[in-house]
Amino acid sequence: MAVTGNPALHSLSPVLMNAAVQHNGLPYRYLRLPAESAQEAIDTFKALDMKGMNVTAPFKRDVIPLIDLSPTTPKKPTLSIACIAATTVFGATIPTSQV
Repeated sequence: MAVTGNPALHSLSPVLMNAAVQHNGLPYRYLRLPAESAQEAIDTFKALDMKGMNVTAPFKRDVIPLIDLSPTTPKKPTLSIACIAATTVFGATIPTSQV
């Protein structure tokens, strides 16, 4: 699992998420995944067979065409969380009006 964006190296998410993962005895690690583009972030996510990724600025909108969205996704979504099942990347969204 990871947080991605540009920049991503300053994120405190790994500290918080790894504490939760360890507390719950889960077999995961949460990393910082810096990338130059949303495409690079998704490609790395897939190549490393990651199971979940938080997406932050500036990729929240750019990553939308790179993933599969449910029919209930808002018309102008931004991505907050991506997860992978088999070879398909799915996303959970929030409306851009809330960003």
